[in-house]
Amino acid sequence: MCPALLSMIGYARAGDMVKASSIDRLARDLRDLQDIVTQLNDKSLTVSFLTDGLSFSTTAEDALAKLQLQMMGAFAEFERNIIKKRQD
Repeated sequence: MCPALLSMIGYARAGDMVKASSIDRLARDLRDLQDIVTQLNDKSLTVSFLTDGLSFSTTAEDALAKLQLQMMGAFAEFERNIIKKRQD
């Protein structure tokens, strides 16, 4: 994780909302995405992705939203790998 993200996680307090423009702006791969969202939820923070229209919190267990997070995260990771391959 980048230092700014670690700083934000350390600064955030229970009840805060973390907003990211999209899933691929918060994490670079699916594992990181799941770890970050879990870490934030464990601190009682809500995570909201603006362009994807998804929110995750410890108070709202939504199986469909979790599935969408995993699918969108997998697609973002796939797209990033394709872009990286084109740059080589």
